[in-house]
Amino acid sequence: MGADSARRRSDGRGHRVHVAGDRRQGLRGVPPPLPDLEGFGVDSERVQIFARGEVTGAPEGVAPDSLRVAVVGSCSPGEQAAAEPEPIPEPVPAPAVETPYPAPPPIEEPSLAATGEEAEERAFASRIGVGLSAGGGVFGLTDSDSQNLTDTGGSWEVRAVFVTQLPAALELAYVGTAQNFEVLDQNLSSELIGNGLEAALRLQYPGGVWRPYGFLGLGWMYYQIGDEVTNLGLDDTDNIGTVPMGVGLAIAPTRGLLIDIRGTYRPAYEDDLLDGSFVGAASSGSLTSWGVTANVGAEF
Repeated sequence: MGADSARRRSDGRGHRVHVAGDRRQGLRGVPPPLPDLEGFGVDSERVQIFARGEVTGAPEGVAPDSLRVAVVGSCSPGEQAAAEPEPIPEPVPAPAVETPYPAPPPIEEPSLAATGEEAEERAFASRIGVGLSAGGGVFGLTDSDSQNLTDTGGSWEVRAVFVTQLPAALELAYVGTAQNFEVLDQNLSSELIGNGLEAALRLQYPGGVWRPYGFLGLGWMYYQIGDEVTNLGLDDTDNIGTVPMGVGLAIAPTRGLLIDIRGTYRPAYEDDLLDGSFVGAASSGSLTSWGVTANVGAEF
């Protein structure tokens, strides 16, 4: 039936009017725009709209004889309500994962029950090292005029070395010497005795078994000739200055044992003991000396 007659009967009898539209008027599930039926006296709330093919029988709960159908051939499509897009949920940030820091290694406390050897090892490693040694060797004068009066003699010494475990060390030493002293033309035979102190800076290869080194320092020496010279009315004593220098080798074969071998050259100054009366006014009679010694001691 036509759309107009359907609208008139719907209003007069109070029946529901079902409007069947063209499927092309809208997508499935989206009804076509509602025609203007209120102008014909039809209550819009009593109108249900279905696209063609969507309803094949009476809707549920509606008696078939109460239905009225209005076929709409064409209608203005109007603007279809755009389906609102579902909101895109905001991404939930992943929970921050805390990187655990590795636990610090346990601090090892030194054992109070350490053996005597372990305790000695720790104690020696924590110190700079001090060496104390004593020994002797050979000793002589270098000046030719002085050699005419003296023979090659012997020497003895006590030496302390501070800081044996570092490249630089300090040496302090007592040095003693003894030589035969003869003046043939005066029929004089005696001894030339020397006693003195020395301090030197030592540069060395620290640690290990073999420790070569070199040294340079200052010294003082007191020389005295025996009583026979006094009887002749000649000077028999002299205080001189020296500059000890040389090279050596320290050997530590085992912990605590120290062996020291060195060669020393000692230029002398302010030395006039052998001038004048003994060797003549034109000769120097220098007390510059050389020496080779070997010491044995301990390092702690």
